[in-house]
Amino acid sequence: MEKRWDSHLRFPFLLFLALCSQVQSNEQTHTYSVGDRINLWVNKVGPYHNPQETYEYFKLPYCKPELGIKTTKKRLSIGEELEGHDLTNSGYAIYFSKDVEPTKLCSQVLSKQDAKQFADAVDVHYWYQMYLDDLPIWGMVGEIYQGDGAADKDTDKFVFTHRKLSISYNGPRVIEVNLTSENLKPIKAGAQLDFTFSVKWTPTNKPFARRFDRYLDN
Repeated sequence: MEKRWDSHLRFPFLLFLALCSQVQSNEQTHTYSVGDRINLWVNKVGPYHNPQETYEYFKLPYCKPELGIKTTKKRLSIGEELEGHDLTNSGYAIYFSKDVEPTKLCSQVLSKQDAKQFADAVDVHYWYQMYLDDLPIWGMVGEIYQGDGAADKDTDKFVFTHRKLSISYNGPRVIEVNLTSENLKPIKAGAQLDFTFSVKWTPTNKPFARRFDRYLDN
């Protein structure tokens, strides 16, 4: 005799399968399907020569993303709390194994105060930290120009406006993330800065169990 599901039982079962699929493909399991959204979290900023002095990422006047993705705080684990993390969704639209051509994240016109904050940060070599799938990434805010024209104190400090993410993956898992900072722009009141990013995915044979080895190298 053929067995049939009652209609009132079918929907809860399908909903259960959908929820299981979501649970199996996220930051907790470190397992993704092609096209799954991956959060890039911004964490801290601070002077390179004093790593204990850190501030919230958006203490610097970086403009907020305009990609329609709400910036939210990540619920921290006990370990992240103890390490003083403050993880905020960057708003970068990153999808597993999908390359992203240079894309504008947001634009802003620097006020006098904004320019001073960026210039002061570059002057003491501010770095920032981000996380993707629990892997840390570091970058510098900008550089001091040492060539001709450096005597102009209003324009001898520059901020990086493009971030190129290179991500390696093995099957459904993220293995390695590297950041290259590009496109230096002068820090000057009234200047318009267009912040952009790009993403390049590359397959690798490196096992997931060894993805933190590079951070343990002296």
